[in-house]
Amino acid sequence: MLGGQVMWAPAAFAQRMGGVTFLMGVGLLYATCLGVIHAVGFTAQGKGSRWLTWPPLGWGVSLLLLALMWLR
Repeated sequence: MLGGQVMWAPAAFAQRMGGVTFLMGVGLLYATCLGVIHAVGFTAQGKGSRWLTWPPLGWGVSLLLLALMWLR
């Protein structure tokens, strides 16, 4: 649900959270896009791109950034 809010209305999501820095925004978009990539069943072929599209990495980034935003 939070991923949908980030993609549908990122400005409203950032305003509701009290502001988002550039790095937080990029991280949330990365984590959201990674969730979509994982949901459609995409499997990367290269070793480096497998690490970049590894779902637990996206979950960790998303949870970390959301926790930082709520603690502010």
